[in-house]
Amino acid sequence: MQPDPSLWLRGATLGSRRFALPTLVALLTAVILATRGPAAVEDEAADDMLTATSERMIAYVLTPEHGPRFRLPGGPELVRVSAHLVLPSDQTYVPTRRYAFGIEATLRAPDGEVLWRRHLSDRTDQTKAGYSEGGWIYEAAFAADHRYELSDSAGLELSLPSCPPGSTLELRLSEETGILGSDGNKIAVPFNNPSALVRAHRRVDLGLAGESLRRSATQAALGKARLAASTFLPWHALREAHRAHAEAEAWERMPAEGRAGIDYRGESVYVAAGPPPAPPPPEPPALAIAPGQAAVVHLLGPGTATVRTRGTATVSTDMPQEIAVRTRWLGPFPAGPDPVPQASAVSLLSIPITDAWQEQAVPLTSGWTAIEVSTAVGAADVQVVASDGARHPNADEAAYETARESTFAALRLPAETERSGCANARLTHRAACTLTTPPPPPSALIPVDLRTLPLYRIGPDIAPLSFNLVGPKDIYTRTLRFDVRSFGVVAPVRLGLEFLDARGRVIAAEELLAEPTGFSQFDRARQPSSFFAESAGASADEDDGQVPSLMPALGLALAERPISEPVSLRLLAPPEAVRLQLAGGAPALLDVRTVLPPPADEVGGSPWVWPYDQVVVDDERWRYAPRRRDRWFPLRSEDHALRRAAGQVMPLQAQIRREYEPPRPSTEGPWITTRPRGGAQRLDILELVPPSRRDEAIANWGPGEVSVLRPDVVEKIDLRRGFARPTRMRYHAIGAGVRALGQNIFLQLNEVDDDWLITARAESRRIARPKGGLVSLMWSSGPESVRILVNRPTLSGAPIYTARQIYRLADNPLTVDVPKRAGAVEALHVVVYWLEAAPTTATSLRVAIDSGAPKRHGGRGVNVSQAEHSVVLIPDSGAELLRSDRDTPVRAQRTTFTIRLGDDLAPGRHSVTFHRESGAPVWLRLFREAPNSRGATPDLELGHDD
Repeated sequence: MQPDPSLWLRGATLGSRRFALPTLVALLTAVILATRGPAAVEDEAADDMLTATSERMIAYVLTPEHGPRFRLPGGPELVRVSAHLVLPSDQTYVPTRRYAFGIEATLRAPDGEVLWRRHLSDRTDQTKAGYSEGGWIYEAAFAADHRYELSDSAGLELSLPSCPPGSTLELRLSEETGILGSDGNKIAVPFNNPSALVRAHRRVDLGLAGESLRRSATQAALGKARLAASTFLPWHALREAHRAHAEAEAWERMPAEGRAGIDYRGESVYVAAGPPPAPPPPEPPALAIAPGQAAVVHLLGPGTATVRTRGTATVSTDMPQEIAVRTRWLGPFPAGPDPVPQASAVSLLSIPITDAWQEQAVPLTSGWTAIEVSTAVGAADVQVVASDGARHPNADEAAYETARESTFAALRLPAETERSGCANARLTHRAACTLTTPPPPPSALIPVDLRTLPLYRIGPDIAPLSFNLVGPKDIYTRTLRFDVRSFGVVAPVRLGLEFLDARGRVIAAEELLAEPTGFSQFDRARQPSSFFAESAGASADEDDGQVPSLMPALGLALAERPISEPVSLRLLAPPEAVRLQLAGGAPALLDVRTVLPPPADEVGGSPWVWPYDQVVVDDERWRYAPRRRDRWFPLRSEDHALRRAAGQVMPLQAQIRREYEPPRPSTEGPWITTRPRGGAQRLDILELVPPSRRDEAIANWGPGEVSVLRPDVVEKIDLRRGFARPTRMRYHAIGAGVRALGQNIFLQLNEVDDDWLITARAESRRIARPKGGLVSLMWSSGPESVRILVNRPTLSGAPIYTARQIYRLADNPLTVDVPKRAGAVEALHVVVYWLEAAPTTATSLRVAIDSGAPKRHGGRGVNVSQAEHSVVLIPDSGAELLRSDRDTPVRAQRTTFTIRLGDDLAPGRHSVTFHRESGAPVWLRLFREAPNSRGATPDLELGHDD
């Protein structure tokens, strides 16, 4: 495409016109007026009217080879470039046609050195309306004599870095200019020899020293003029902040440097003036999703759910950029007495991420249906539209939908679908003739059910929290639960607790360690300032820290920082404690709760309120759904109001959803130790159970737990509690075990003396149950070191250890086999130990599934497994270990991570191989969940309870 040649020669012909004689001009004018017809006069009148309602501006010609150069005063600058593409003059006007172009901006120093260079791209279109025989009644932009067609104005902003005085900004047009295709992403018809007309303005602060007296004198007028182009409100109706912002800055036109006609070319451009542009028709709110931030909605069928998606951010990657839509049937509605039928298989579909809205219809059967949308790459807005009888389960929100509908309807433009309404009428602004298919009304959208929980921020830079522990000193009031969520990064969080009595004295101190294992896809933390300000009808002193709120939301914005899944820690407060002080060792969010006594009128049935009580599935449960009676009562900090004012109370928006609930414990053990293939070096150790997990270890006592009896200390054991195996006591001759052969162990069982001769490295004997079931035991031995172990917990507080098997990973790899169930995600938990000493460098491991080529099935999986990846490990916690070859306990460093075999892998046996790439040798402990597991909790991944 080549514009009119006069575009480049116009400046050369202007000089000859000034020598025309006045009489000759008058004579020619009379002849032309005498020979013109009525149509020509009418056309000229229309052009004059169009020109009179437009603003004339001077723009500079821009091509890939030539363009204007602007001199800068120095320092950082914000430059706004307005561009009009020169369009082919022989093409037919198409209202829906869009154009793409790019501008190359180069910042040069006074000596010509390139300081900064950027390539910016934008899209524009061409707006005309009211065509008649005399031409168009309205054009957004046009040339003086209509010698060529112009596109609408497209604005680009350049944030230039600081530069020395006398630097120049050069502009060039990109070769990639042309007509966009139907997909709106790629150029379908490129332009030959593209050109454009550009204007440049720089932002100036009116309050800075050095401004001219004229500009300072007209400061208020400039502010009013700019605001008149961007708002319907008069000057006196604006807020003081808006006035100050308008009067504080202005945009100054930048003239091109050089000689006109040689260094640059200038052209007259008319831009249509008129009332301020109308705001675009508001779209219904959408659910924003991104990697790690998914959304889930619930519907009632039968009917149809249409999933609408539009990309908001894409990245350069070979991975498919698409939205994964996972549909799952939850059960009939309402729930009946008949057994729940077997749930159908989960259906999966994908929608590509593009700039335009994409739709996919999902048929719904009768009953509950959950639709989960997620993405692994990019970001998108999602809307779920119900039709054909489908609806949101919570019918009590009809008033909420009606209110949103009326608010939205007041902002919508007429439901015209074509630009034909623009013909035969004068248009006052462009938006009225760019109507497309109207978006769905909010009443048709399915909201996401949110539970808002206020959480306290903790960390090394935040003052400790203080809670009052008032009420009866029973087991319920003294039971405390700490839900810890790491903030921004998955990292261990250490809690320091101090219990104070009525006199303010510290009577007990505890240290708890929460180790999150992954981010939550459905929980989003909000900034407290904006959230509380937008809360409808929320007063400053409203009690927001007690009862969580429930709100169906049509829109759900992305969170600035992710948070981890909660790790629940439980503790019994001392009976004398009246106050708890808590400090965090790392940035995290904390929720502290206590147990309410069971009500006297407790009845059976579902614990959930309607309509969530209508879903009955044995192996699933609701997360964050409101209960009929919540047994866990949130505690409020003594200085809650001050912390909220300081931004230390962050609201958590948690999506109500159905999740798999592991069944209850079984006697066969919930966890299966995974052993490597071949002859890997193995070490049997005893790992100390932290005091914070002592009660949990006793409640879930298994064959691997033992109590190590302290010498010369009276230990009491309660044999009245039933255990699966008889009570046994075992000695270990530690260190060089042969040194203790022939040595006696002096025992005192229930004040009866006894001797136990050491005849082997280890030996065990059974402890008979006495009358009453209580055993009092004390022992001593010497001179060689001996350990006495009992497979029962003690009432006297003997330390509890758990038997472990760990395997050395040094130069040779370790390979384990993991059976994979169909449609399930298998998790292989790995605990890494450094036994020699604290490492000075990180240890890097390479993990490969099926030697880097995992066997996948043909269907699409939601949780995709990584075939091979590296893990960089550093210790994040310590552990006390007992080794049979050491006389004293060993302080080891440790960390944890998890390998997940996603549902994209084929069922069957898969191999997982660990290679040490760098760093010190480590020892690994590997275990996975048993298929018949009933929900016990491993020591590295504590469960959560909503």
